[in-house]
Amino acid sequence: IPDNSIDIAISNVPFGNVPVTDPAFRRGRAHLASSIHNYFFAKTLDKLRPGGVLAFITTHHTLDAPSKQNVRESLAEQADLIGAIRLPKSAFPDTEVVTDIIYMRKRLPGEEPGDQRWVQTQQLSIEKPEPNYRGEIEGIEAPVNQYFIDHPEMVLGTHSATGTMRGRDEYAVERIAGRDLVQDIHTATARFP
Repeated sequence: IPDNSIDIAISNVPFGNVPVTDPAFRRGRAHLASSIHNYFFAKTLDKLRPGGVLAFITTHHTLDAPSKQNVRESLAEQADLIGAIRLPKSAFPDTEVVTDIIYMRKRLPGEEPGDQRWVQTQQLSIEKPEPNYRGEIEGIEAPVNQYFIDHPEMVLGTHSATGTMRGRDEYAVERIAGRDLVQDIHTATARFP
């Protein structure tokens, strides 16, 4: 696929800390190929024409991982974040992973970058749902992307410490009982510029 040739790219990208070998990502860009989900963003931005849009479903780590700020900064060199929607951990059957739908637009030549705060994360204090053995409520500190701190309405649930993908008391988003997730996604999407 030639660079600068696609109008729109839509995908549920593969997740994982699996590096990708691509000669185009050597000299100064190797960090973009260190995990397959971030590689999909970088490679797709190369293929999008200026003004083109991507809409990807990916793990929340793409936006939240403090160690991947350099990846977000590299993506921000080419594109602006239109917006993002954070889904609850129960959004997909047979898994409990927090995922984001991320919308980005590749900038036109000479176009000034938009708001760049989305490359940052902030520690969020979250109470654990159960008291400890002494009856005290404890909490966790979790890195959350600045976009979701600035736009809490784009988190389709409540931040929690109920995740169990790699251990106990991990960051998660719990679905709000009685809410229609499809309708909530439509409402969130309508908030985008």
